[in-house]
Amino acid sequence: YTQFDETAQTAGTDLTISRIPDGGSAFTTNYVTQALTPGTWNSPPCGAGTIALADGSSAVNFCTNELTVIDFNAFNGTGSGMILLTDATGVILQELTSTTYDFNAIPGDYRVYTIGYTGVLDVASVQPGMSIFAVNASQCSAVSSMFITVTITTCIGCEAGLIGTANGTTNTTVYINSSADVLSLTTTSNSTTATYAYALTDITQHFIQWVPANFDFNTLTTGIYLVYGVSYEGAFTAPAPGALITTATAANCIAWTPNFIYINALAVSEVVINELNADNPGGNDTQEFVELYGEINASLTNLVIVFYGGTTGGSYAAFDLDGYSTDENGFFVLGDTLTTNVDYMIPNATLQNGADGVALFVGNASYFPNGTSPTTSNLIDVMIYGTDDAPATSLITGFGLDVMFLGYTQFNETVQAAGVDLTQSRIPDGGPALSNYNVALQALTPGTFNVNVSVQEIEGFDQLALFPNPTSNNFNIQWNSNSNEFVQLRMTDITGKVVYQHSHAVTQGMNTIEIDAQSWASGYYMIEMEMNNTIGRMKLVKN
Repeated sequence: YTQFDETAQTAGTDLTISRIPDGGSAFTTNYVTQALTPGTWNSPPCGAGTIALADGSSAVNFCTNELTVIDFNAFNGTGSGMILLTDATGVILQELTSTTYDFNAIPGDYRVYTIGYTGVLDVASVQPGMSIFAVNASQCSAVSSMFITVTITTCIGCEAGLIGTANGTTNTTVYINSSADVLSLTTTSNSTTATYAYALTDITQHFIQWVPANFDFNTLTTGIYLVYGVSYEGAFTAPAPGALITTATAANCIAWTPNFIYINALAVSEVVINELNADNPGGNDTQEFVELYGEINASLTNLVIVFYGGTTGGSYAAFDLDGYSTDENGFFVLGDTLTTNVDYMIPNATLQNGADGVALFVGNASYFPNGTSPTTSNLIDVMIYGTDDAPATSLITGFGLDVMFLGYTQFNETVQAAGVDLTQSRIPDGGPALSNYNVALQALTPGTFNVNVSVQEIEGFDQLALFPNPTSNNFNIQWNSNSNEFVQLRMTDITGKVVYQHSHAVTQGMNTIEIDAQSWASGYYMIEMEMNNTIGRMKLVKN
């Protein structure tokens, strides 16, 4: 430590020993000699303060076809201050000398900052083209940490822009089935004054209907459709159904998109994987098969069966079902050369023994080259199986089965023995897809119904009857109960969707429950009755 030396003082010049900054740490030697400032700052502080729009917000968006004026607060910092306009990167454009500024509808991204300073401002540091963060003054300078953001976008009255979808495609296929196909339509139009709408047309631009920005195209009939966007102002006259969309008029202006969304709506039948024989133990693999079950005499066009390997986690074979259909009982069989009732013959031993998987998709075999990863996109059904193998985790998670069914495990065929060939079979036929809780190991029944215990033989459901079956409206379930109990009724469609679930009180003796099915869609339904831990199942056909 050495004492402070005032040798810089000269005759006639009075300087003081001053701490810089004011209030610096005691006992230290943070002194300078400077002009006298008794009772005021040795080094005056500076602060940029805060800045905001008059409404308290810090951002605003304008169109070029509207007034682009902002009002903001005056400098409220410490020391001297000024307000600077910059571009989005902080490059100074000009000083703002008023708390109101008109951007004159010049498109761009802007920022408004305040700076505070003491001492002599370096004028060169605040010139246009300089960085706001390089502003300097002889004693102190500060830039506001907050700023106003102003965005001005080029806008015109009627601008259709380009039409698109949220997923980026302008050419898509939707499948007419029980699953929604909602497309989110988008446009690049910048107009804020015009009304925007989406028109659905046929392949030759003849108007069909208006559609919202989020529309379920699954509600259409099969065919090819186009979707155009239109921007208009003033009284609007829509095109008549069947007329060209260009016949539409508007009082002020109208503009159609130069491009369109191409929609191919295809019909898809409701079927599930009903039976799977992945191994013929004790002999050559000549009767392995995959059985589908669902609507009777239903086209299988637009469906594909894909085989997946549990070791690789990817596909190893895919089979287009275009041109095939279910039979008069709703069955279809893809299998080896000696498979009974086979409809689509494949080379023997194509199907791997496990741990592997078989999936049914909407699509074509070309979508699934060997090595394709499992996906839930357009997935209808899947069976994951093994023979006392480690779990095919990549398939279980890839198909989302671990999320859909907590604790999901692949079906295990380990009870198979040499010379005894059994299959994985849904009980009842057409049971809910994806789940395997309704899968049992039983004798082979390719192309026909899986073995079901007759409901008439189940204890507690004596003289069980279901009538009328098929039905067009209501139907009745009748049986003779052994006691006063409650029966749980649960009914699902072929996709596994629950359409009816209710608890009914029953009395000892004959009981009849009438169910209203008028609103149900045509197809197959599974009826499950549970009473005293006993479950009975029946199949209903709704015309």
